[in-house]
Amino acid sequence: MAASSQIPQLGPATALVQLLTENPTLPALSWRISASEFSADTLHGSAPHTEDPRPVAAAWAAALGAEVSKKPFLYDGDVEYVEFAVVTVWRDVPVQIYTSCPVSLLTAKSAVAA
Repeated sequence: MAASSQIPQLGPATALVQLLTENPTLPALSWRISASEFSADTLHGSAPHTEDPRPVAAAWAAALGAEVSKKPFLYDGDVEYVEFAVVTVWRDVPVQIYTSCPVSLLTAKSAVAA
């Protein structure tokens, strides 16, 4: 049996090292590899909620050869947020990157740019 099948977290950990080594200038993310048997083979990345996450999501999507999806949601039941996701498979490892921010932050940035 291969080591990666004995240790489900080894594949995502190796992929993360390769990804960061090959793309050292990409924006920093928080990374997580779950111990759960259902998602131990997946590499999860996230970015802070306090900045415009669109450039971060776009940079990672470009590096991974993926697209960015966008989904609005309510936080605490009444604050409008938007989530930007990059979900793909990179070198046989599922990668999921999620970033989000309040819609008002994006609206304010658009008003300043105009």
